[in-house]
Amino acid sequence: METRAQLQQDLFVIETLKGKREGWYIEIGAGHPENISNTFILERDYGWRGVSVDIKDDYWEQWVATRRNPLVIADGTKVGIGAFAGLPKEIDYLSVDCEPAEQTFHALKHILSLGFKPTIITFEHERYSEGDTIRDEARELLAGLGYDLVREDVGNFEDWYVLKSRL
Repeated sequence: METRAQLQQDLFVIETLKGKREGWYIEIGAGHPENISNTFILERDYGWRGVSVDIKDDYWEQWVATRRNPLVIADGTKVGIGAFAGLPKEIDYLSVDCEPAEQTFHALKHILSLGFKPTIITFEHERYSEGDTIRDEARELLAGLGYDLVREDVGNFEDWYVLKSRL
């Protein structure tokens, strides 16, 4: 099966949700619309809808030319609820990947504070370069919200969580 994600996050989502079609996602730290994209295959091959957010507009023209779901240029730690108009609160997948890891953690907390409850979360903690602190804080937060850590330190920089009560 084809993947475009750096660590096969897209395949993990497809496998965990048993090939679900027409799912919902939020992607914070989108980057390129196709290369190393956690959501490209979900959108193209499975009909998923969602919103991707990136602080830079480096790939804006490519995004508009290749993706049907929107890219919002905003700070993922502050993006307003209006950017996610039309998305249900219970989404299937949240991808959070900013730099540095502290920003990723702030973005995670922000999206959750907006009331979104994803079934799957992939969270880039950058342990290899920034140590265990952010990783451990995210683990504590998500465990307290009912998430199971199902794959830890993937690539030595990312954790994957599942809210099993929704599967």
